[in-house]
Amino acid sequence: MQEETPGIPTKGNGGLIALLLLMVLGGGAAVAWKLNSGPPATPAKDTQQKPSVAAPAPKEKPALAFAPPPPPPEEAPAPSAADSSKSAPAVGQRPQSRQRTSSCSKECKGNATPALKSAVSGRAGQARSCYNNALRLNPELRGKMTVTIKVDDNGSVCTAAASNNSLNDAGVTSCILQKFKTGKYPRPTGGCISLSMPLNFVRK
Repeated sequence: MQEETPGIPTKGNGGLIALLLLMVLGGGAAVAWKLNSGPPATPAKDTQQKPSVAAPAPKEKPALAFAPPPPPPEEAPAPSAADSSKSAPAVGQRPQSRQRTSSCSKECKGNATPALKSAVSGRAGQARSCYNNALRLNPELRGKMTVTIKVDDNGSVCTAAASNNSLNDAGVTSCILQKFKTGKYPRPTGGCISLSMPLNFVRK
């Protein structure tokens, strides 16, 4: 005897299908509601800068209608032709310097102090170096001379000259006179003075 397989009931299938459709529609509506119910979009910020309001310029005070005019500038008087000729030297002409009048221009009647005599003797010792240097070229050189110098009241040498010169050597004579002229001497008393120093040059 064969067993019969139970079949799917055919009654009530329409209600099941309607229930499934409602569930599908309900799920779709729920998804759409969630999408639409998200956080509201924030409005974009206005990045444009607002025009700044400039402060009103200060009002200038009106000038006085009857303001007195400023005084004219003072002009320096133009130098006269006479003044300009005195101040400006001529073209090619050197400006003149003030020269001190030497006391040696008059007769010298001063007195030599011990310090002055000692200084003149010291210059005579320095002058011997001129003779010693000349001996290298002329070993036979020898002779005498007298050096006369004038010293003013300030101790400066006015003149220096050689007399009674038997050396007969211009180079040695010039060197010796230069030794006496260089520098200053102690001041004499009573004005300028004339001093003479005899020199004898012999090979030692």
